Amino acid sequence: DGKSIVFDEGVARLIKKSNCAMYFIKSRGAYTTYPRWTESFVRIGTIKAEFGRFVSGEEISKMSVEEIHQMMLDELDYNENDYLREANLKFKSRKMAAGLQNVAYACPKCKKEFVMEFKGSDYIECNSCGNKVRMLPNGLLGGVTSDDVTFDDLHKYTDWEKEITRAQVKDPDFKLEFKVNLLKPFDPVHFAKTGEGVLTVTPEKVSYKGTDCDVVEGIPLHKGKVIRKYRNRTLDGKTFPLEVEFKISEMKGMVAKFGKHVEIYDNAGNLYRFMLEKGQAAYKIQQIAFMCGKSAKI
Repeated sequence: DGKSIVFDEGVARLIKKSNCAMYFIKSRGAYTTYPRWTESFVRIGTIKAEFGRFVSGEEISKMSVEEIHQMMLDELDYNENDYLREANLKFKSRKMAAGLQNVAYACPKCKKEFVMEFKGSDYIECNSCGNKVRMLPNGLLGGVTSDDVTFDDLHKYTDWEKEITRAQVKDPDFKLEFKVNLLKPFDPVHFAKTGEGVLTVTPEKVSYKGTDCDVVEGIPLHKGKVIRKYRNRTLDGKTFPLEVEFKISEMKGMVAKFGKHVEIYDNAGNLYRFMLEKGQAAYKIQQIAFMCGKSAKI
């Protein structure tokens, strides 16, 4: 959403161990030129890099890991939306809002979740009440008509969604269920579909109940499509029942491809990719893992 996030002490420990010098650099405009959620190509825009604080190796040697970590959080704190208001830049794309619905998934007007859809080059629309949210040429947000309800930037929008999620996870009976395809690494580049089932998310755990098979008998995919030489392969007669749980309290975070999937490693280092039938849920599932997992303590 254009706002910097927190991270753990891993990099600070490496810097402390090496006693290397540090130079902080901030890029401005890079996020809006190619936001993580976009489903279109890089936009035409302006990117600036600014050099900030320099910290010598001698200074590093006198600092604790905790002090280095906090310094990094402070120096790298950044909100692109504030910069956009000041700079008043223009970004060009035929599909400015394509993918926006995968992070701005809830409607600010009717308050329903997973209802926003990409409808035009620069706006998304609620399929329940018709509320529209437009991505302006400067990267901020606005309505299409005077009756539309929205926030003026994406960070405020997702903060509102997170507040809804924080309230939900406090309910001991809170649970989300989604139909998914199970994918596993087939080779260094591709994943293969090995089963399908239901992914259940609670504040305590993420669990999968469905089917699986040996990955060598799975259906290899490239960019979501079956690789040509395997196009006639099926999973008929190859799958077996599988139930697996992942404790959120043991997670530092979760990898997500917004609008597509989430990825989780088990304790043995095995990777599970869950392709969601309701792709918009990927962002929400990731936020639940962040709020209820180890990252919540950072």
